[in-house]
Amino acid sequence: MNPDAVYAKTEKGKEEIATRKHGLPQPLRFALILVDGRSTLAQLLDRGAGLPNLRDSLQMLLDMGFIEGERGSTRPASPANPPMAAPGGWHPAAASAKRELIDLAHGLLRDQAGKVVRKLEDCDDSAAALGAALEACYKFIRLAIDERRAEQFLSAGKDILSRR
Repeated sequence: MNPDAVYAKTEKGKEEIATRKHGLPQPLRFALILVDGRSTLAQLLDRGAGLPNLRDSLQMLLDMGFIEGERGSTRPASPANPPMAAPGGWHPAAASAKRELIDLAHGLLRDQAGKVVRKLEDCDDSAAALGAALEACYKFIRLAIDERRAEQFLSAGKDILSRR
């Protein structure tokens, strides 16, 4: 990410702020709230210095289409400015839908993500298998953890799969 670039919320980002439709995990939501369309990346990093992994969170928001960079690009990367790796060492640009779902589970469920992550890891990478695993994980989260987080997981998971 270019430290001099100005980043702004996309329509999807504005919708998430207004309605929480996509169920972003709290760290990503905090990062999204900081993005104002006037501040450079360097300024955002200064303002959000107390937020852990802010740069990585902003990169994920960019990759997921919640924010955009200068000239409307949703991915202002080049060989001279490669995209960053996200927390956990996976690379968002190369991440499969399965990897994104696993990251969503970790972000949303934290220490309760174990069974959900195992279910996702055990499924095939096909769209049908991921859809079935998403539904099974949703049911498990709803019954065993929390209905609100289950709805957030399902909504964000469907969004991930729809981009596949």
